[in-house]
Amino acid sequence: MSRTRLYLLGRGIDYSLSPSLHQEWLSANRPKVSYRLVDIPEEEFDRVVAELLSDPTTLGLNITKPYKERIVRHLPRLTLEAHAIGAVNTVFLREGEWWGANTDAPALAAELSPLLRVFPTRRALVLGAGGAARAVVYTLLGLGIGEIAIASRRPEQAGRLSYHFGQGVRAVLAMSWPLRGQAVAGALVINATPAGTEGSPTPLAADHLQGARLVYDLVYTPRPTPLEMAATLAGIPARNGFGMLVRQAELARKLWFGEWGG
Repeated sequence: MSRTRLYLLGRGIDYSLSPSLHQEWLSANRPKVSYRLVDIPEEEFDRVVAELLSDPTTLGLNITKPYKERIVRHLPRLTLEAHAIGAVNTVFLREGEWWGANTDAPALAAELSPLLRVFPTRRALVLGAGGAARAVVYTLLGLGIGEIAIASRRPEQAGRLSYHFGQGVRAVLAMSWPLRGQAVAGALVINATPAGTEGSPTPLAADHLQGARLVYDLVYTPRPTPLEMAATLAGIPARNGFGMLVRQAELARKLWFGEWGG
């Protein structure tokens, strides 16, 4: 039995463009392979993952919110990058074993590198502390950003992320606007939360972005995103996450089809 099924696993992800992006490529290049979105309640996640990983037709998985950290326990192998990040967004098979990789980090690095040449800074404020934020912090450190503040509505989660990466990464209280304002000044602001997706409000209003150097929103729908519009109103250059989505999808396909070592 051949492996011809790819899945995107997450919760509350009907908005995702990944199925259409991948299916368009698959139809042209691997017409026997399908890509399907599976929206999973938290209490069902472990059971569904176990079933899919034992299914001989499963070729690979994409993992999105809120499961990028939780998937790790199911995988016998991680790439060095995924291990360092502590989060996985792509699951692929090598020599009979399931591996976890993180294609978010290299995709984000490719997006940010040219932007930072135009808008240089060594400071960043990351909104969120989940699996996506882990890839963001890892990427920022690799790009030479030496001072990173993490703002999350879950301070214990932000604290764990800060501890994971160590010196130069600190947690700030998400609702402490004066402190957040200090963190924004001269910084690259990155939204690593779903806030702003499909009609939900922006995570930061224009007046809270005053003084930022650059805004990057991992959200990509709608375009422009609410955070992009808030940044424009504040006179701050901004980008959304569609380019990152396309890049990480390309990297994931290389892993599934054995074209990239991870």
